[in-house]
Amino acid sequence: MAGREAAVREAELPRTSRQKAMYEHLMEAAVAPDNYRRALEAVKRNQGAPGIDRMKTEELEAHLQAHWEKIRGKLLAGTYVPSPVRRVEIPKPSGGTRTLGIPTVLELRNGPARGGSSSSCCCR
Repeated sequence: MAGREAAVREAELPRTSRQKAMYEHLMEAAVAPDNYRRALEAVKRNQGAPGIDRMKTEELEAHLQAHWEKIRGKLLAGTYVPSPVRRVEIPKPSGGTRTLGIPTVLELRNGPARGGSSSSCCCR
């Protein structure tokens, strides 16, 4: 309970430019090496369909090896702009269709961020 009380007290203090908001520590945890490895393994294990960038899960690891430091920096700085989701109509058991959003493989790795452009790599 002491940790929660400290967090509440921290939230009540005015924030300075050197003080991070409570949620900002989450991104640091998200890009930590252990989480990076687990997320990459989960994406490879799921073998999903390519998003609008047409990158296959087999291509993700090489892409991340080449661009991870830049992607990580943008995630930590809050300037990362992910690609939009590819929309696909799938049939419903009761008839009709519903829209399914397929994120790019990189977004599967990076999490629930949204927005971006399909014409360029997130790393540029």
